[in-house]
Amino acid sequence: MSGLTTARLTPPLVAPLVDETTGAPSQAWLDHHTQIADQLAELRKSLGVADGSDAAAGHIGEYLTATASGVSLASGAAKDIATLALTAGDWDVSGCVLFSTGGGTIGYLAASVSASANALGPIRQELFATFTAGAVTRALGSGGVVRFSSASAMTAHLVGAAVFGTAMTGGGTINARRVR
Repeated sequence: MSGLTTARLTPPLVAPLVDETTGAPSQAWLDHHTQIADQLAELRKSLGVADGSDAAAGHIGEYLTATASGVSLASGAAKDIATLALTAGDWDVSGCVLFSTGGGTIGYLAASVSASANALGPIRQELFATFTAGAVTRALGSGGVVRFSSASAMTAHLVGAAVFGTAMTGGGTINARRVR
């Protein structure tokens, strides 16, 4: 909403309302009405939507999502499961990681949303437990909503980490909603 100003629009009181030779509105008044229309258009963007439709790009309520599956994990290392490119603005981001293995021992799982690639963020969900033998699939939320706010484009990373004995893959979904 960079076009929305807080300055009061003052009508051109010294300019005539109409051009005396043509009878049409004066240019000063046409310009004033154009400024009002532009301000109202910017204000509408900030209201979001209330009719069940999707909010347009750049508007409050805009929703983005990315999904991935089959991402190979290395035991003890954080790994990007999915990424989401965000445009400038203020976003609430969350996600969920699905860990899958065909068997073996699992001792730790973690999921988070992070501003850094292949690194767990400060808000995360961790599970310290031992699962042995047999196929295991566990879903783990990212630990909550993380705010991403910037005047330029940024990337949100859904990150998973695990300590395990045999091969493990991760999948998941990352979601973002523009809040302002």
